[in-house]
Amino acid sequence: MIVGESAGGTLSAATCLQAGDVGWPQQNLHLLVDPGTCGFGETRAYAKYAMGYRLTKPFIDWFFAQYLN
Repeated sequence: MIVGESAGGTLSAATCLQAGDVGWPQQNLHLLVDPGTCGFGETRAYAKYAMGYRLTKPFIDWFFAQYLN
């Protein structure tokens, strides 16, 4: 089982997707709470709330760059 909330949900989903590529065992249960599972910058909310709150566009771009090459 793999569990993640918010950014942890995104990382959990990415881990499960890549598990087969590297020979890890597949998980039977995924519990993803509010994960970001679409490409960043693709939603109206991402554009609308890009600045002004704690998690701004520059921060989100930095986080995605850390694990999406």
